[in-house]
Amino acid sequence: MIRKTNYTARVLALLFIFFSSLINAATLNVSGGGILTGASGVDVNGTLYDVWFVDDSCENLYGGCDEASDFTFQTLADAKVAAQALLDQVFLDGVLGNFDSNPALTEGCGFWQICHTYIPYALGSSAGSVNVAAEYNIAAGYGSDSVANGFTALTKHVVYGDTGTYAVFAPAAVPVPAALWLMLSGLGVMGFVTKRQSN
Repeated sequence: MIRKTNYTARVLALLFIFFSSLINAATLNVSGGGILTGASGVDVNGTLYDVWFVDDSCENLYGGCDEASDFTFQTLADAKVAAQALLDQVFLDGVLGNFDSNPALTEGCGFWQICHTYIPYALGSSAGSVNVAAEYNIAAGYGSDSVANGFTALTKHVVYGDTGTYAVFAPAAVPVPAALWLMLSGLGVMGFVTKRQSN
């Protein structure tokens, strides 16, 4: 009886670890042409966000880009954490595409060598400018991916061409995944079976 209980506990622990990793993984959003347009469930300091890569101006994307409240992140430190989350969870090579090795596969970034992803967090000190954290996704052989140490001031009405795109973050609407329901059902069945065996 003890051996069966230990086996059941081990199986339950393995199932929990497996399904937890599935639930916490970001889901990449890729167009039919193989272009990375965004991701769902990106973990930024324990909060999940959906993100879209959009080649447009700050004014058009962030409600005029004229108040700090227009931005999801309002400090450089928070914007840099979000930028690092993109490097760690989104700009990766995988079965959907080589989004780390080839920056041109990201929406708004047509240059194969580097893509700057801009995350605005504050209005700039000069009129018409905005401060952003910049994430640098760099093609293999041309340097290392990184997050800007300082801020970059951008002109809020300009669209930045093939080397830069905005990352628009919004809190994720997180439905309970089917995998979680499957895991809970399995745990219930295993608990029922274990209880019957102990009787």
